[in-house]
Amino acid sequence: MPGPSLLERCTRYPIEEVTAPKDGATALVDRWWVVVDGCVLGYQAKTDGPGAFRHMGSPQCNSDRRVVDHRLGLAWGVPGSTVQQIPLVFWRFDQVA
Repeated sequence: MPGPSLLERCTRYPIEEVTAPKDGATALVDRWWVVVDGCVLGYQAKTDGPGAFRHMGSPQCNSDRRVVDHRLGLAWGVPGSTVQQIPLVFWRFDQVA
């Protein structure tokens, strides 16, 4: 039986939430993001169950669009997903937003 898909290992964060300033967040500037249904993704950002993380997870973005198009795009293959450049995202690495 296969394990959870890559998408199932992620938490979705609406773009309008992550583009609002947050105290203590890291600013990610001009990154290319995998976007699914208007949300950016944090890999392994699950906050419940065994091995849960207590932060937003690893942001699924890169400053080089080619990396997102090739590496992340091949890995995702989610219908309706797009690659989008977002000028400024506020990402918390230390806690759940």
